[in-house]
Amino acid sequence: MKFALKTKYQKPEERIEKRKTKRFKTQLKVFVQETDELLGYAEDLNIKGLKLRSLAPIVDDGKVIQLWFRTSNDNENEKKLVLSARKRWGTFSYTDPRIFNSGLIFINLSEEALDSIQELISELSE
Repeated sequence: MKFALKTKYQKPEERIEKRKTKRFKTQLKVFVQETDELLGYAEDLNIKGLKLRSLAPIVDDGKVIQLWFRTSNDNENEKKLVLSARKRWGTFSYTDPRIFNSGLIFINLSEEALDSIQELISELSE
């Protein structure tokens, strides 16, 4: 039995971006709202969600995740941005330790949270 790959490998710089919303690189600590436990690090962010990198998998049972992060890791006085999200996708590395990547989409954003995310994105795009 023969198998053929239907897609040709493309270098990252050759790939066409299919996302409709531009992503912005960041490195923000993301915490579980209820326990203040570190959930992972936001690696990129857009107005609809974020990519989370963590050492533990995010359980994918459709459950809403209550989380928070500050707009700056350097300033403890920054306002907490409290959000609800749901896992949309997940992958993991084959490294040791294993790294888990999860796409989280924001749900039911308040006007205040939306404004804060837009401000953060403006800062990241400068």
